[in-house]
Formats: sequence, structure tokens, C-alpha cells
Amino acid sequence: MFGIYVSTTIIAFVFMVLFIFISYVRKIQIFAKMHIFADITIVVTLFIIFLYGIIYMSNYHKSTKILPPVYMINPVTWTDAIGFSVYLFEGIGLVLPVQQVTKNQEDFPRIINYCLLTQAVVLPLYGLFCILAWGNAL
Repeated sequence: MFGIYVSTTIIAFVFMVLFIFISYVRKIQIFAKMHIFADITIVVTLFIIFLYGIIYMSNYHKSTKILPPVYMINPVTWTDAIGFSVYLFEGIGLVLPVQQVTKNQEDFPRIINYCLLTQAVVLPLYGLFCILAWGNAL
């Protein structure tokens, strides 16, 4: 980027040092503003990918009139699917710390149910959209 090459080893080392220091923070409230920024960034990224998929599908399907082929298990990238699945459930470890700092703890089960329901609906639909847009090119 910007004509500068930085080795992935150096980038990994810098982030490792950064994450080691962040792991010593005991109060989760310190990260509240950064969490909101991260959520906004995720939503904007999903929206951009969604728009790009619509544009791609409209251009691709005008010329071919068919959807790209989709295989149930791609023999080349099936290990990526396992990694993404593990990463998807990585945040479940944050439920108890967040529950402990919640002001109204009696509302927490309702809020966590809404969050899980939203993810249970949005993630499969978004994955289906991406498969329909790009097929096995993912």
C-alpha cells in the first residue's frame, strides 16, 4: 500500500505486542467507544459488499442469464469454512463479562435473545446472497 512493502511477519509482531497490552485491561467499559466504532465499521462494510454484490449480479446475469455454479463442499476452500465457523462463535466468551457490567441485568436475557435472533437471520441470508452473487468465486 502506498508503495511501501511491509512483511506480514512484522505486521503480526506489531499486532501481537498491541494485543498483549490490551489483554491486561480488566474493565471492559474502557473499550465501549471503540466497540461502537467497530460495529459501525462492520455495518458499513456489509452494506458496501451488499451493494457491490448487487452491481456484480446485475452485470453478470445480463450477459449469462444464469446463476454461477455452487458446490455444496468446495474441495479447495473447505478449511476456510471451518475457520470462519470457529471465528463466528469466538464472541460467545464475551457474554458473561458484558452481563456483569450491564446496568439492568434483568433485561440482559431479552437483549441477548434479540441479538442472537438477529444474527441467526442476518448471517445465513447474507451468506446466501454472497453465494448467489459470486458462486464458487468466493
